[in-house]
Amino acid sequence: MAAPINREMVLARISDMEAQLAALRGQAALPDGAFLGDPKEIKSARYSLIVLVEAAAAICGHVVARLLRQAVDAYPECFAALAAHGLLDPDLARRLSAMARFRNILVHGYGRVDDRHLLAMLRTDLVDVDRYVEAIRTLVAGSAGRETEPS
Repeated sequence: MAAPINREMVLARISDMEAQLAALRGQAALPDGAFLGDPKEIKSARYSLIVLVEAAAAICGHVVARLLRQAVDAYPECFAALAAHGLLDPDLARRLSAMARFRNILVHGYGRVDDRHLLAMLRTDLVDVDRYVEAIRTLVAGSAGRETEPS
């Protein structure tokens, strides 16, 4: 039998994600030159994206461990595991996995980051995070009858 989802932890991570989404949307709204010409904006966006993806992955890992009784070795694999079990749309999982791989580049190889790509991602891909949050909220609501336990 699957273990219950720790709703408090999941909702706290969603709150973290929403704070980062707000900051990133503000940066996405900047004109190209204002964003790309300001190293502080770029560093801030990189950091916010890292925090955002890590929060999403923490939720994913928790859900996979609790409901599927599996462990995943990497962030991109986690979203694929949710999709493989019908808990997340496969196309959304693919896009979130790509975002997780981009996070890995940010963390492990700053020299390879194209900041124009980062800005484009902020302008087009954040809606995928909104969809993920919605899917997770639905999943948590569906498990509302279960008892919550610490992770």
